Amino acid sequence: MARTPKIGTVVKWLGHTEARTRLASAAAAGRAAHAYLISGPEGIGKGAVAIEFARVLLCDIAKETPCGKCPQCLALRSLQHPDLHLIAPSGSPKDSDTPGSETYPAEMTRLKELLSADPYVEADLAELSASTGKSAKRKLSTGSKIRVADSRQLLYDAYRKPFQARQSVFVILNADQMLREAQNALLKLLEEPPVSATLLLTASNLQAILPTVRSRCQPVKLQGYTPVEIRRALSDAGIEARATELSAALSGGNVRRAIRFATMQAETLEQAAVEFLATSAVMAPEKVQEHVDGLLEDPDFVDDAFFELLMLFLSDAAHCAAQTKIEPHFPSQSARVSKLSAAYPRADFQQAIAAVDRAASQRAAGYTPTLVLTAMAIELHRALGPRARA
Repeated sequence: MARTPKIGTVVKWLGHTEARTRLASAAAAGRAAHAYLISGPEGIGKGAVAIEFARVLLCDIAKETPCGKCPQCLALRSLQHPDLHLIAPSGSPKDSDTPGSETYPAEMTRLKELLSADPYVEADLAELSASTGKSAKRKLSTGSKIRVADSRQLLYDAYRKPFQARQSVFVILNADQMLREAQNALLKLLEEPPVSATLLLTASNLQAILPTVRSRCQPVKLQGYTPVEIRRALSDAGIEARATELSAALSGGNVRRAIRFATMQAETLEQAAVEFLATSAVMAPEKVQEHVDGLLEDPDFVDDAFFELLMLFLSDAAHCAAQTKIEPHFPSQSARVSKLSAAYPRADFQQAIAAVDRAASQRAAGYTPTLVLTAMAIELHRALGPRARA
């Protein structure tokens, strides 16, 4: 199940029209709050919405959209504006009180370059570090955090006068990765905000944000994208139709995840899942083992895409068997789905879906791939039941 990466796949589409319009209207009317907390699931462009709003706030003549021509907009094309400050997880918790590492400026410059080109890029400076030293290794092993030192630098910058624009904007990406002590340090700024500074925080896990911080920010809640929106975005980015359909179905509303799935060979992935299901149904022991061995030749195959594809295919089969009028996950596979439900009229598709879900959990917990797949094949065989006679 080889993958062919599509280098340079970039999705520019943002969606979230209602939230973006509300933010822009507040800025145009001079009613923008001093702090916003933009929350929602992973990979839906919270940082992209925050940066777009920052462009509106910093533009010299913007009403609801940046003009694109003033000195501020020109500097914002590469996100190198002196009054746009980005803060992202940058260091190990053990380094919480120390200044940024010597690689920090280069990492932040690289992050700005990536974000200006791709609004859905992962905002973790540890992943961008070119260093192989102990500090870089510790950041990757312990997980990057926004540290107390980062909050203190933010406080210092926020109380200074803007360098070029009328105000300064601070975008705190992945604020839910901010250490508790760093959030407490940020409270001073939220309680006594300078007139010339606006804070934009993004978070996937609201529970990781202190109540005292949440209560001092204007909430902006974003929802995951629909499969239709994902398909449109991927299609506009030049992804071929089959991969677009598959990626949208597997994405769970997460554009970043959809882009990752779009780099797979859709037909190869689909064929592997369908063949595994067919082999499990007839349960010829040597064929099952042969198929499992074939899949495991590719070290990247056992991932959530394979298991989710099986579950969604079985879900379509369940709706087909029950004759429910629900839009299928894979319209292009309707013929195969109909054939499966007709061939196994006594199938318990919910039991089959549960078997795949259980296998996915076992694999995530570190169980041996061969055992997980073999056990799943046995359970699928039992769930599908006997084949209908011709």
